[in-house]
Amino acid sequence: MLAGPDAYMRLLRVEQLWRSGAWYDSISRLTNAPYGETLHWTRPFDVLLLAGAWPMKGFLTMREALFAWSVAIGPVLQIILVLVLSWGLRPFMSSGAFLLMVVLMVLQPSLYNAFMAARPDHQSLQILLFGLGFVMLLRVLAGKSPPGLAYGIGATAGLALWVSVEALVPIFAACATLGLLWLWEGGEHVRTLRRYLDGLALAVTLGLLIERPPGDWLNPELDRISIVHATLFAGLAVAWSMVGRVPSPSRATRLGIGLAGVLLPLAVMYMVVPDFFAGPMARQDPRIWPIFIAAIGEFQPLMPADLYSGGKTVILLGPVVLGLAYAIHTVFRGGEIGRAGGLYMMLALALFTGLALNQIRWGHYAVAVMIIPWTLLVARVWRWRGGLRTAAGGVIPLRAPLAAALLTGHVVIAGILLGSTAGKTEPPAAAGRPCIWQNMVAPLERKASGGRPILMSFFRDGPEIVYRTGYRVVASPYHRNQQGIFDTYTVLTATGPEKAQAVLQRRGVDFIVYCRTALDAPRYLGMNGDTLFKRLYRHDPPPWLKEERLEGPDVENFQLFKVVIPR
Repeated sequence: MLAGPDAYMRLLRVEQLWRSGAWYDSISRLTNAPYGETLHWTRPFDVLLLAGAWPMKGFLTMREALFAWSVAIGPVLQIILVLVLSWGLRPFMSSGAFLLMVVLMVLQPSLYNAFMAARPDHQSLQILLFGLGFVMLLRVLAGKSPPGLAYGIGATAGLALWVSVEALVPIFAACATLGLLWLWEGGEHVRTLRRYLDGLALAVTLGLLIERPPGDWLNPELDRISIVHATLFAGLAVAWSMVGRVPSPSRATRLGIGLAGVLLPLAVMYMVVPDFFAGPMARQDPRIWPIFIAAIGEFQPLMPADLYSGGKTVILLGPVVLGLAYAIHTVFRGGEIGRAGGLYMMLALALFTGLALNQIRWGHYAVAVMIIPWTLLVARVWRWRGGLRTAAGGVIPLRAPLAAALLTGHVVIAGILLGSTAGKTEPPAAAGRPCIWQNMVAPLERKASGGRPILMSFFRDGPEIVYRTGYRVVASPYHRNQQGIFDTYTVLTATGPEKAQAVLQRRGVDFIVYCRTALDAPRYLGMNGDTLFKRLYRHDPPPWLKEERLEGPDVENFQLFKVVIPR
């Protein structure tokens, strides 16, 4: 089994590319049935999956090879990240400190989720590209690599933006750091920023030309790489090319022309594409948020609401406090990474931690940055030779207990917080066996009688159903399929027949199928009124839905209803 619906959807997408060779075809014809769904994903991670599966196709089918490589790709990318960090951080920490950092990285829940086995998700590639760009910029800021490397840093950021537009946030952190350094110190920093923006603009433009067909180059989409992003960074590159040519002897002068170099391109962007500033999903129907976003774990906040949630937050982000303190100290007092590097770490940590408190998905970035100053702080404490002086003039060393406190203190604090809320626990898991959709393949084939029916189920289960059966589904867990999500919600929460029947007839739905122990089941059971889902759950369907008897091993937690509305 793979970890989550995105894994199955990614394999469906890559298999479609493999079979058809249609690079520009991003339509999933088996979701949002019978209309199809245009995904917001892009091709770089698809290419990685195909490249890793290709050598195995001599002794496995391509489907088997893709599945096998999808299990391994996350850990492989994490190993590559370790190698990247080994090169990038060599000037700043010893081999022993780096080994400690790797151990700490492996132990972080956020990074484990990003790189876990059987989770072929572009987020792992995003973290790898972010880590590469981060350490390259640290080296340039510290004078450990030539200034020309800034072109490569920008190109890496452009590739990350091609993978996902969430790279806009790391790009902002890098640009803000270089801009503030130039504002305060002047000199080489503006040239570094110009090179960064040149490399970024070129990479984004190339990514746009490769990703999209010529007829789609001017389509101003916000949730994947488009002319919007190419125009923005081309404008910033041109603006800062001019800024770098203006004499700026004083900070006041640099502040004035720097603001012009930022605000003028952004003002043009606001006049042309005002939705850009509202985020990549600004154009979605706001009614989707309580239905869709509220059910997606990575969109939930990490901001503590009570002692229990506070304990969970401390486990995930507790060492950020130590990393941020070390970065701030470095800005004012210097250190291994230099003041400029300290500023970059401080801004990045503050930015990503703030975002993670609002949406847990940003925790990957916060932890990836945090690991570096946290390790440097522990290493510095370990080198400390001080301690408590005894009456005899000796010294009782304290470095070991202090280092241990820095490494485990957040775990102790989290344990106290969690232990102080003895009556608070996670919602209990539904009783019975887990939802293993593989067990439903044969029963569904028998009921489908050789056809390709349209199934309605919880949106989280849609991609796996399609992957395992090849049948069509209505809902999938992606914001662009908002109508499929709306329609499924309308049917399952209906308290009368009219709306539910209208949706089922319009969609041509053949079966409603779901697992009684799925994550979404308690949410629908907790809604007000005698909804259709509650009736189905207690085996009391209306006359226009016929419950089908399921035969096979381990299918007792599933329910299947045939739609028998006259058409």
